[in-house]
Amino acid sequence: MNLVDRVKKFFSEYKIIKSNKKLVKKYPFLKMNDNYMRTWLDEVPYGWQQFALTFFEKIEKILNDNNANDYLRIIEVKEKWGKLRIYYSFVNNSKHEQNKWIEDIDRLFTSLENESWKICIDCGRQANYQTNDYVTPVCYKCKKVIESLYPN
Repeated sequence: MNLVDRVKKFFSEYKIIKSNKKLVKKYPFLKMNDNYMRTWLDEVPYGWQQFALTFFEKIEKILNDNNANDYLRIIEVKEKWGKLRIYYSFVNNSKHEQNKWIEDIDRLFTSLENESWKICIDCGRQANYQTNDYVTPVCYKCKKVIESLYPN
């Protein structure tokens, strides 16, 4: 790799790290590792990212209101059966397991999962269709693109 390519790579990575640090400062539970090259939001399919951020905002408000910013940890993010699945845990759970705010966060994650199938996984518009075989919610426009790429 020549010097110009290395400099481009450096500045590209710098922008990513700077952006991710800002995101993690707002939503600490999205921190994936210490190098900030990726966050848990990067694991959310593109069409669902804005949708997920609206829920993350509500979750962060609950955590802030209860002085529990460091208690939520995301373990895994994936798409399963056309829904966004986020697996998480609470650090120091025994201290907080009876608190109502944990139940509120559980409800928000359940709602996020149950509503995600209504959003196109590719673009974020309202999903009107499910793809065949592999269950994925898509809008009309994305369905046409998929059908043109994979006619059978």
